[in-house]
Amino acid sequence: GHSPAGGCVLAVTSDNRYMAAGDKYVIGLNEVAVNIQISQNLTEAYAFWMGEGLANRYILEGKLLSGNEAVSAGLVDALLPLEHVLGHAELKLQQYLKADQEIWINTKKKLRKHWLNKLDQNPKNSLKEAAALWWKPEIRAKMEAYVDSFTNKKKK
Repeated sequence: GHSPAGGCVLAVTSDNRYMAAGDKYVIGLNEVAVNIQISQNLTEAYAFWMGEGLANRYILEGKLLSGNEAVSAGLVDALLPLEHVLGHAELKLQQYLKADQEIWINTKKKLRKHWLNKLDQNPKNSLKEAAALWWKPEIRAKMEAYVDSFTNKKKK
């Protein structure tokens, strides 16, 4: 909940995604709402789990999903009490580690083939684009206004 986009970036690269249950926890990619350029690779990873239509809509809206919304969308596999998230993930990892590593790797390549084929093979251009946008004064001003909107809400 403290870094919903950061947590989402980690989650979309994971085989299983567990989220703490509770109203204070959200997940999603709010980069557009914050005025931060999002990479093609990240949009593809997000869409891999949710489907392109829903992912596109949520990215453009900067939508942060509640736990129940995230499970319904396919972004999160299960909601658990915070104190059980790590233990549950460790149990799943132990299950996966029982598989032969070569078979595991080959199977994952097959399962992710369509996603991997869509990835930007030269992300340097995306990084240049993002860096150029990041430092544009008008974008910095929009980012500052977005952050200030939260600061002003807390003062009220």
